[in-house]
Amino acid sequence: MTKIRARAAAGLAFAALAWTSIAAAQSPRPADVPSLPEAGRVLLKLETGWYRPGSFVTSEGDEQDLFGHPDFVLATLRASWSPLRRLAVGVEIPYRYTSLPVPDASALTAKGVPGAGVFVDWAPFESSKLRSALRAEYFHSSNAGDEAVTISDGSDRYSVNASVFSAPGADAPAWRGGAHAGAGYAPGRGGGESNGSFVEWEVDLRFGRRIARVGGADLAALALGGYAFSTESHQEGLVLHDLKARRALGGVVIQMDWPGGGSTPGSLVVIVERDLAARNSLSGWRLTATWTGQF
Repeated sequence: MTKIRARAAAGLAFAALAWTSIAAAQSPRPADVPSLPEAGRVLLKLETGWYRPGSFVTSEGDEQDLFGHPDFVLATLRASWSPLRRLAVGVEIPYRYTSLPVPDASALTAKGVPGAGVFVDWAPFESSKLRSALRAEYFHSSNAGDEAVTISDGSDRYSVNASVFSAPGADAPAWRGGAHAGAGYAPGRGGGESNGSFVEWEVDLRFGRRIARVGGADLAALALGGYAFSTESHQEGLVLHDLKARRALGGVVIQMDWPGGGSTPGSLVVIVERDLAARNSLSGWRLTATWTGQF
């Protein structure tokens, strides 16, 4: 135990020198966009994201290179069921792996299930050209623990996500796009500055067109741009936390939709994105893949 705490102290001391705080590198922001299954059916989504930051950018815009390459991996399974048209209820279970390199020592790592969430999805409107979804969610986090690297910050979250996107289908126009916005709130847990309440907010836009048809599937490429802000967003994966942080993001979305026997097709979405104009935040590349199937 003494050796573990010594490694933890070394890791935290290094982090304090290299990063004045850890930013929302692996925040609850998902590549997943809320969507609903048809009435009486189940929708499964499996999302896996890998984030590798290369630097920390201070609030003044000064970039500090990181030692080694910290890795943040987050896999999330979401399952929702629609008892009524335009309404669905669901659960989500994430799995997290975090690795923090430390000078002259083995990397500090942590892995496991950081908690579980329940959500309600509602489609405010629906047409042949547009799909909408509004999600309200509660996520219960496991205890943070006292190690240098953890899989949870111990803060439960209440969040709302909304999306409006072009409707999929064989008759959909070649050009497509949409918008997604989300906000989350975590009440304070007490016991110090790092346990205070905080708010996270983000919006992203996507626009592009179909580039090919492979069998009965549509293959599309879209540009991605967005902006994220947090008042004191804890890094789920490290005990260190942010002060006020913000960043823009840009990337490319490759999406394949195939007939799913209804208005909600199966899909595979791959996103490559880069943090831009970060302030008091980590900066790096993120790769995310999401598979969706309706049963």
